[in-house]
Amino acid sequence: MSQTSNHSAAKTRTLPPVLQSVKHDTRAMLADRIAALFQSADDALFEMADRASSDTDQNLYFDSMRIVRLQRASIAQKFVDNYSRSWGQILLETPPPKEPNEVELQAEDFSLVQNDELEISVAAAGISSKVTGMFLLPITQLTKRIEEVAKRKLEPHCNPLGPQSLSSAFIRGIETLDVNIKVRIILLKLFERFVAEQLEPVYEKANDILIDAGVLPALKHRVRKSANDDRQATPKMAGPDHTGAEEGFFTELQDLLSIARARSLQAVPQGSKPTTQDQSQTSAPQDQGEATLISTPQLLQVLGIVQGSASDTPIDLDQPTKPLDLPDLLKIAAANSAEIDAEATNNAALESSSADVVDLVRMLFDYILNDRNLAIPMKALIGRLQIPVVKVALLDNSFFAKSSHPARLLLNELSSAGIGWSTSSELKRDETYNKIESIVLRVMNGFSEDLNLFSNLIAELRHFVNKEKKKRNQVEQRVKETEQGKARTTEAKQTVQNLINQKACGLRLPADSGHFVSDAWSRVLVYIFITQGAESRAWVNAVESLDDLLWALQPLSNEADIARREDRIPHLITELEAGITLANLAEASDQMTRLVETIEGIHQADLAYIDEDAGVSLPQLTVAEQPELILVSERKQIQSADEAPVELLAQIDTISEGRWVELREDQNNLIRCKLATIIQPGNRYVFVNRKGMKVCERTRNALAFALGDGELQLLDDTEMFDRALEAVIGNLRNMQDNPQPNV
Repeated sequence: MSQTSNHSAAKTRTLPPVLQSVKHDTRAMLADRIAALFQSADDALFEMADRASSDTDQNLYFDSMRIVRLQRASIAQKFVDNYSRSWGQILLETPPPKEPNEVELQAEDFSLVQNDELEISVAAAGISSKVTGMFLLPITQLTKRIEEVAKRKLEPHCNPLGPQSLSSAFIRGIETLDVNIKVRIILLKLFERFVAEQLEPVYEKANDILIDAGVLPALKHRVRKSANDDRQATPKMAGPDHTGAEEGFFTELQDLLSIARARSLQAVPQGSKPTTQDQSQTSAPQDQGEATLISTPQLLQVLGIVQGSASDTPIDLDQPTKPLDLPDLLKIAAANSAEIDAEATNNAALESSSADVVDLVRMLFDYILNDRNLAIPMKALIGRLQIPVVKVALLDNSFFAKSSHPARLLLNELSSAGIGWSTSSELKRDETYNKIESIVLRVMNGFSEDLNLFSNLIAELRHFVNKEKKKRNQVEQRVKETEQGKARTTEAKQTVQNLINQKACGLRLPADSGHFVSDAWSRVLVYIFITQGAESRAWVNAVESLDDLLWALQPLSNEADIARREDRIPHLITELEAGITLANLAEASDQMTRLVETIEGIHQADLAYIDEDAGVSLPQLTVAEQPELILVSERKQIQSADEAPVELLAQIDTISEGRWVELREDQNNLIRCKLATIIQPGNRYVFVNRKGMKVCERTRNALAFALGDGELQLLDDTEMFDRALEAVIGNLRNMQDNPQPNV
């Protein structure tokens, strides 16, 4: 059936009443979240304008703020309309194609996609991945309940309340908005924060409506069971906060893992044996009947032994620990179990739930230990925590579901604290390293089954980090003030240099007077610019005094002009002396005396020229054209004068103060540093190290070139474990649709 006939058929069918209720109630909730988004849009755009690196960007954000404010009601209505129409998709016999922003892009397609569309696609995919990870269980339950009512299978992008569909509805709502791509991305980030991340009550409401209508009411209590679970069952040792929802999240992870394993094994060519990597995905021998099962308590006991022996091994900060090797772990477990015959070691297997936990933790650490955002020394330390983390997950499956789980929080805090490390050689006397190392060792030596240890260590680490942060902030603040002072001085000198060169250009001045202008009065102008600004009355007066002085030093032949100069000389001298005093230029007093004498001499000479019979004999003054004043030299550019590509400059503009980066200083030296401040004018980005001390500065253009050449990498210091979990879930989903051998 064609797509057109599909839509025609959909029009003739009516959405079942229970789904009408879901649509109506959730539509109001989503409208409230969109309203919250636009309430924060002004603040977000104003903040971007305030931090803009140029007048052009600042005007862009202010103009966009006005446009968004005028069209917010229209955008909100378009979103609601798009959302309402998306419910019609579930009536189609053939699923509609993905929206353009949802199509999975291959590397070879990049050149075919406009840059703006590509950015929108990447942002939408990120939102979808994050929300799916956050609300995997309620989304899965809702999809199955809608499928039950609609009597058809739904693709993820066909669920009207799924993150893909909602993101698409918002993107279509803003597609006619006449704003720059940077503003669209900001609006998408606000959608992520105020709508996508706040969907939990929406999913809860939708599921409750369907449960009350009798649609799969027991689904939320479903626990996956295998054929052998009844005879192999080991009591769960959950923490005090272990809930059914968290157990359900772990169950969904197990389902994903089970499907991924099956697809991975299907991809292995017939007649060949699974590789070691395949077996680690499989978690147990294929013939469960002949396997020697190791119970969870046995595994915990053995893990304690392995953990104890590992804590005695010196930490190599230049070499990260490798992820867990399941076959080796099984051998160790079997070899250390009194209940297992040594001959059965090679056929040992874990119980289903335990094997899933080990596999998931292995995948998480595989991501973490390959995460380029982590410095190698930090990977070496965190890698030591694999065994304790396996034990935590075996004891409490809510570890995977609860972002507030103390073990997860500790991992995130550790990675964040060490984000600024570069090499092991610089850590010998580093207090933060010593603290992190001591915490890792205390986990290795002290953790058995008491999860309170992690809570205590988190509190201790946070207290230490906050103290260090206060000291570091003081150093950073001094760097900022120093750099801002230098920039202000440079700007003042440049302004005064341009001003004097413009006003004195082509004038011929007596030598002493020219020196006064370029040496003394230029310093007065610089001082006033720095202390009071170019809008102040003092600055205006000082510029007027410069004009008067240059005029007074020129020969005059008109009697009215000469008379006017005679009247103004006393006031001019008073203003010049006041400026010299204000700038505390006592050394300029001699120059001031000679200047007054010169002005008087020029005035008398002009009077004598008018009255040829006066017979006044005056000394001849040596005059010369005023040379170009140079107060500040051109700053050397690190990169060529060519302008960097617009798309690279746009990425640099997303870097805000506090962002960590990895920057190549030379061929053999990579440094990790944090953006302390952006200095204007000049677009100078000043970076500091983990101690708050300045390590380098670059122009915006130079950073863009470095980004394009791969010499600049932006680091992500957000929750490391959460990124890893999102990646693992995403990989498992991809394996369902695209099985590959040896994944």
